[in-house]
Amino acid sequence: MKKRKVVLKLSGKILDRPGIIEEIAHDILQLPEFFFMIVHGGGRDISFYLEKMGIESTFIDGLRVTDEESVEVVEMVLSGRINKKIVGALQNAGLNALGISGKDTELFRVHRLQKDGRDWGFVGEIEAVNPQLLKLCYDQGIIPVISPISSTNGQDTLNVNADHAASKVAAAFSSESLLFFTDVEGLYHNAKKLNSVSVEEAERLLNSTSISDGMVPKLQSAIEALRGGVKNVHILTWRGTKTLIRELKEKQYGGTVISDNVLCTT
Repeated sequence: MKKRKVVLKLSGKILDRPGIIEEIAHDILQLPEFFFMIVHGGGRDISFYLEKMGIESTFIDGLRVTDEESVEVVEMVLSGRINKKIVGALQNAGLNALGISGKDTELFRVHRLQKDGRDWGFVGEIEAVNPQLLKLCYDQGIIPVISPISSTNGQDTLNVNADHAASKVAAAFSSESLLFFTDVEGLYHNAKKLNSVSVEEAERLLNSTSISDGMVPKLQSAIEALRGGVKNVHILTWRGTKTLIRELKEKQYGGTVISDNVLCTT
């Protein structure tokens, strides 16, 4: 059976909620017609461990500036602690899951971020996605759980923003939907939640001053995914079991949906 492809991006703030992976697994088991890929962040855990080591966290436009010492901690937290925690919870729920990073089979081909004349340190930007491993997971019914940590030709380890990684995966693997799960209920403009917006409206919002720094990478990634062929992007928070069922099957949208065709919301 040909399955509909969906990417779930889980923020570190969402992953702090007790039992959330078990709830996600519950929904996935109820949606056998979909193939899910998970990309995760881990900002809070990263900041916690960096602080314990006396390393200050610096963000510009929602992106973490990462030096050589920090990137080792980032990899330990993302590819080690968080990735395996998600995989273990999915496995315990009866699903098949595989923990990987951008390094594995060179899933992400990256280069160092060059932007605005700043030194971003060991921060990577994705040039291309190698979908071979994702295709194997699709054929075998295995959920890939992806840490965005990558490397330049197997050499320098680079920290890649998880929102951008999720967008690249969704576009490269012809996904129908990309869902960004975060700690806010959706996209806000002038203190009002937007139920649905077009790509053009999203681009205007990105150029306005009303979008928080943390939302900038998500909005950039949403637009990039839609331009890459993804049909719709959702920005939302997790609302317990049946969240995925409501979003993907019942079309009862709880956050903001961005699409070329503005969708009806309930």
